Amino acid sequence: MAHIEIILSYKERANDDIKAAEEMFSSHFYLAAISRAYYAAFYAVTAALLTKDIKVQKHKQLEIEFRRHFIKTGNLSKKYSEILEELFQARQNADYDAIPEITETRVRELIEEAKDFVQAVSSL
Repeated sequence: MAHIEIILSYKERANDDIKAAEEMFSSHFYLAAISRAYYAAFYAVTAALLTKDIKVQKHKQLEIEFRRHFIKTGNLSKKYSEILEELFQARQNADYDAIPEITETRVRELIEEAKDFVQAVSSL
C-alpha cells in the first residue's frame, strides 16, 4: 500500500482544488474554475488508486483504472465515471479551444459535480 502521507496529500489537493474552483468562479475566471474542478477529481482518483497500490501517469489511464477498480466492482455508481469524463472534456475545451463555449451556469454545475465526485471518491 502506498504511503499514507502521499494518499492524504492527494486528498488534500483535491479539496484545495474544489476551493480554488469556487474562488475562481466567484472572480469570474470560469475557464480556470473548470480546470481546478477537473483536477480536484483527478487528485481524488489518484488517492483512491494509490490505496490499491496503483500509480498512473496519464489521464486516460487514470480513467481506465478508476472504472476497473471502483465502477465495475460496484463500489461507486456509473454516474461517477460519467462525471469524471465530463469534467475531463470540459477541462480539455477550457484549456485548448480557441473560443471555448461555456456558460456561468454550466461552470457552476461542473463545480457542484466535482464536489460530489470528490466526496464520493474520498469515502472509499
